[in-house]
Amino acid sequence: MSMIVYYMILALEIMQSPQYLSILTKQNAVCFKTSFECLKIFKNIFKQNRKL
Repeated sequence: MSMIVYYMILALEIMQSPQYLSILTKQNAVCFKTSFECLKIFKNIFKQNRKL
């Protein structure tokens, strides 16, 4: 979440258009969701290895 705010602030500082901000927000949301899904996979693998 802080990453999204950070990039939005940077975009505002260089006076980007609202459309660009919307695209940037969506890209960051997709990146966050992908990272979260990978983290869940790694946690599951770690749990399975501990059981063995």
